[in-house]
Amino acid sequence: MNRHIIYKEIESIAKNHNIRFDEQYLRCGRGLDCGELCVDYSVLEGYILFSYDRASRTYYYSSKDKEEFLYIVFERLCIHNGFEYELKNRKSLNIFSYELNDDTRKVAFEYSLKQLREISVGWMERTFSEYERLLNIRRTNKNVYFDKQEMIFKSK
Repeated sequence: MNRHIIYKEIESIAKNHNIRFDEQYLRCGRGLDCGELCVDYSVLEGYILFSYDRASRTYYYSSKDKEEFLYIVFERLCIHNGFEYELKNRKSLNIFSYELNDDTRKVAFEYSLKQLREISVGWMERTFSEYERLLNIRRTNKNVYFDKQEMIFKSK
């Protein structure tokens, strides 16, 4: 196993599931130190995902469990895609509103979860509760939940 093989596998999984694969966001080996995620492999540590920004390491994750590693990579790739989608499709921004539909993260999280579900329902299941938690942080009622049938966040 080497970083080129695992990188090509990630690229292939993304292509097979119609998930946008941004080579500027996810690189094979150390990138340009601009905050992009980089994939590597080591016999001692296994699969490695890391990033540098201006020569300082900002993120590091390693696992010998390939499926766990792939989940971590795709969770980050899908949320990256989700926020790009949200930004391109943003209708308005009301930063003073506490309404769920005014929270732009809702769109990004829904898009991300739909992409994760394309690869693995289990990955989507594993992720949505964290997005619920994030959407509920500044709400006094803590009433946001993810409707798995409709694949959208709602409030009770």
